[in-house]
Amino acid sequence: MTENLGWIAWWLCAAVQLVGLWSAWLTRLRAVEGERGELLLAWRHGLFLASLAAVAGLTMVAVAVGDGTWIAPAATLAIMILAATCDFRQASAVAG
Repeated sequence: MTENLGWIAWWLCAAVQLVGLWSAWLTRLRAVEGERGELLLAWRHGLFLASLAAVAGLTMVAVAVGDGTWIAPAATLAIMILAATCDFRQASAVAG
């Protein structure tokens, strides 16, 4: 049983990171107009914030474990933060 715990932990970490990256991508999509669009946007932001907290917690646990296991969750956390804060539109579209 204990030999399977390593694989279970690895797949759990991978799943948390993939959901985090997926939610960061979803937050960048434009919401559909109307009431349904607002609900969808709120759902996307809620998923992003929950997965951001999960990836941050995973990163802290990985730092405590050591042995370089923190690199992948830290990179995922950085990508999520950049995706949430950076404006990827062209400068002319923002100014105009």
